[in-house]
Amino acid sequence: MVERGPCAQAATFAFEIARNKGWKMTCSSKHTIQRLTDGSFESVVRDVYGNYQDVDHHVELSDALLAKIVLFGCRQGAREVEAEFTCR
Repeated sequence: MVERGPCAQAATFAFEIARNKGWKMTCSSKHTIQRLTDGSFESVVRDVYGNYQDVDHHVELSDALLAKIVLFGCRQGAREVEAEFTCR
């Protein structure tokens, strides 16, 4: 079960961190196969993004993001895959 409130809080927190640190914000889920839960999450993130138009926002499937991290490595690929926080 996915509730809008906690999803909105998580998205707001992520956008605030990205804004404060000058980072891009990448939302990652399996929204193509888990449409009900992850699709709802993506919808909430899109709504919250409306308040953070100054933050560069991307959507990436979880499997693709993980593959980029594994292929490029955290140190070299972190900026490219916008996953700086994953490497810390």
